[in-house]
Amino acid sequence: MVSRKKSSVKHLVSVFIITFIIAVLVSGGSEAFLRYFPPYVTWLFLLIVISIGIIFDILGIAVTAADEAPHHARAADKVFGARQSVFLLKRADKVSSFANDIVGDVTGTLSGAMGATIIVNIIQTYSYPQSWKLLLNILMLAAIA
Repeated sequence: MVSRKKSSVKHLVSVFIITFIIAVLVSGGSEAFLRYFPPYVTWLFLLIVISIGIIFDILGIAVTAADEAPHHARAADKVFGARQSVFLLKRADKVSSFANDIVGDVTGTLSGAMGATIIVNIIQTYSYPQSWKLLLNILMLAAIA
């Protein structure tokens, strides 16, 4: 029981550290990216971040919901990628935690911050009435969600 508790705490600490490092690297890079590149490039980067979040959410849910037996059969037939799918399925809890929680949370937070930065840049560049500023903000956040 003590060993299992130590393993759980160790996993929790490692997840925290990995999440923190990923968030620092990605947010620092994106901040530099958003400041020095033209607006159309930042929109493209925002779409890439949102796509990464969607892909990892799909991966996390698929690993959680998949049945392991057919993948063993495919691995026995040496189907391309079957061994990797068995590897992921045996560690479904950790894969799902990483894909959905870590990557999903980082990309969600990052895309929200990027959207807010894009809106601020648009508002600073062009003069809009106050009601349009609110509408732009709502539409950007709705599109990201």
